Amino acid sequence: MLIQLMQLGQTQTDPISLILNLLFFGLIFISMFYGQRLQGWKASKEIEAALEKLKDWRD
Repeated sequence: MLIQLMQLGQTQTDPISLILNLLFFGLIFISMFYGQRLQGWKASKEIEAALEKLKDWRD
């Protein structure tokens, strides 16, 4: 399997480039499935901070 991946498209593949390619595809996979969840978490934290600021202004 690993040898087939290394020979995909090229006769010789540098192991470092193979690792970087797998890392890149891993990041794409993470962003596809967890990107929306991370954006929602960030938005909720920003809303929470804004509400705390409004609460401080009121007091």
